[in-house]
Amino acid sequence: MKSINEKLENNIKIVKITRDYMIKNLDKFFAIESNWTDIGEKPWKKENFLLDLPLKWELSFAAEKENSIIGYIIGSKYDSEISRVNKIMVASQYRRCGIGKQLMEKYFEECLKKGMEKSELKALVENDAANRFYVQLGYQKIGKEKGTDNKIRNVYKKILI
Repeated sequence: MKSINEKLENNIKIVKITRDYMIKNLDKFFAIESNWTDIGEKPWKKENFLLDLPLKWELSFAAEKENSIIGYIIGSKYDSEISRVNKIMVASQYRRCGIGKQLMEKYFEECLKKGMEKSELKALVENDAANRFYVQLGYQKIGKEKGTDNKIRNVYKKILI
């Protein structure tokens, strides 16, 4: 008998986020923002979601279930070999169901196709769940730095090859 997580994973579709997809579904992305602000982050605005970054539209994905967006990852190219996870979010009712892992795996796959051998990201020091998740995915904490909002974040890197 399949577990709830296995049943859920079979009903999830990971789709590429294009600029048009983002514009069409902006309200669905905003609907998940409370999960971001609950951990002390500033909510993203329309400008953040639509900001054009190098390879953003090739390295960003949404998790869909029954035409609803239940999670997403926004990635971009940082330099010739390094990609950056700018944001990953999973709706609170779908956390710990493997959605974040599916999004990250798709992101890693696309990074490698684009020739990027490393990935980096930052997470609030106080966000224990996210920090554990990144370590489980093979990221290594390389330090801490203050963000533009003056909050201290852990800095992580992962070798993809």
